[in-house]
Amino acid sequence: MIRQTGSINHNGGTVAIARNGLLYAATGDGGNYLHPARHAPQSKSSLLGKLIRIDPRKGKHRPYRIPRSNPYVHKKGRDEIYARGFRNPFRFTIEGDRILIGDVGENRREEVDVKTLRKARGGNFGWPIFEGTLRFRPGHIAHHDKPILQYPHTGGACSITGGVVIRDRRLRGLRGHYVYGDFCTGDIRAFKLRKGRARKDRRVGVRRANGPVAFGEDGRHRVYVVELNSGRVSRIDPR
Repeated sequence: MIRQTGSINHNGGTVAIARNGLLYAATGDGGNYLHPARHAPQSKSSLLGKLIRIDPRKGKHRPYRIPRSNPYVHKKGRDEIYARGFRNPFRFTIEGDRILIGDVGENRREEVDVKTLRKARGGNFGWPIFEGTLRFRPGHIAHHDKPILQYPHTGGACSITGGVVIRDRRLRGLRGHYVYGDFCTGDIRAFKLRKGRARKDRRVGVRRANGPVAFGEDGRHRVYVVELNSGRVSRIDPR
């Protein structure tokens, strides 16, 4: 479905199915910032740097179907595209009717983007014109869907790992919070989402993870952290 060009990093990775049975997948921009492929996230003809939405049932001419409500169906652009303007949204989660995306920045900002699935349709999250809310390169976009939270590359921070919304009843102080991490510092943080804003973003009182690359939950909503450098899978438990 996607032909990679240039560098082979920033590949995205998450695949999730929403309650309506449609499949969402994230793709990265596929290269370093000097490569022409980095313009791809704004291009409607490229599947790089996008949130893709398909119906996984086999179609007449494809191994999947295209939802007719996708924003570029019968318009200029790839039918699979649902939203654009991402650098590397390699971890996202769908929680109810919302999508929460951790998009990795270049060298100044890491960001979390939150939208209802309906409002994400046709969205433009800015890259490479913007990195977070900071201007990255010249250019104009008609609309910029700004992040709900962003943080700088200070204190060793370098790469966000998007997480999940905590539903574990044992974690009373964190229940309903969105938990995420930073690959370089190993910090695990959480914030409460209220009225479209991130409230009380703070470090969670657990040990630093050794290269966190994914979060997940089991059937009882217990939350786990996958650590690349140590090879461990750790669980966030109450003290």
